[in-house]
Amino acid sequence: MKFFCLALMFLNTLAFSAPKTKIWSEILEEAVSDKGEVDYVWIKKNSTKLNEFITSFSSVSPEKWNEQEKKSHYINFYNASMIFNLLKYAQNSKIDVGSNAFLDIVINKISVSGGNIWNGTYKVNIAGVDVNLDEIEHGLIRGKILKTKTNWHLKKLDPRVHAALNCAAISCPVLSNKAFQAETVDRKLDELFINWLGEEYQFKKLGSSFRINKIVKWYFEDFESYEAPSSWRSCSGGKYTKGSGNYLCHYLDLSNASNKSWKKKMFSTLNSRSALYNPFNGISFEYDWHINSKRQMMSYINKLK
Repeated sequence: MKFFCLALMFLNTLAFSAPKTKIWSEILEEAVSDKGEVDYVWIKKNSTKLNEFITSFSSVSPEKWNEQEKKSHYINFYNASMIFNLLKYAQNSKIDVGSNAFLDIVINKISVSGGNIWNGTYKVNIAGVDVNLDEIEHGLIRGKILKTKTNWHLKKLDPRVHAALNCAAISCPVLSNKAFQAETVDRKLDELFINWLGEEYQFKKLGSSFRINKIVKWYFEDFESYEAPSSWRSCSGGKYTKGSGNYLCHYLDLSNASNKSWKKKMFSTLNSRSALYNPFNGISFEYDWHINSKRQMMSYINKLK
């Protein structure tokens, strides 16, 4: 009987194994620079590694993960699946990853069966369920879809994830070259969010106007609705009130950015939804969808600075 119980425990361990995060770490360390430039040629040559990491999610048990585990695993899963989908599209379109034609791909213009690279038929598997990128991001991470799997998604939306999810484009927050780990995910998200707000090509002062990364507009509700601790302060320094701008100002205050003053002014205007649609408020929302390949990323970023 004792032997039978041990055998059963072993089989259960095999049935619900952990994602092979070590493999994803190796890929990131080899193929992604500190600036987020991606060597897609290397990843293509070592695609068996990427496939093995993604496939490892097919036998996981998300309902057993705590919030930190879900957050780290889902971010890793999304970022790897985005690269997987991009390489799959290039292969199906007979585009050599090392060619200039690959660099000409514009992420939000990619069309696949059923829709685009996020909501089409390009799917990966988690715990026996086929999901597309939209379902990973909006369902598992933001809790908006996959309602039939309510015990899988994060219980509380964490807006910092928007500085960690990478869509393979220039204006996406940079792809970290370190895999997310449950033990350090909160510290890593703080770091990435602060760095993202500090990037000149993402948030820039243009005379008397401002250029803001479009993620702020797309996910305005996530930043605006966040239930902040009582210790937080608004952009003006007073008691924190819910607002997209006040959320951003909090992380600006945690940094040592020399341009903090004008950024506080810029973010404070984002406490009103009308700022998103007022053509006379001096704010422009922009996004560059060219691929974040190491062969071109810095040249595009330098144009945005």
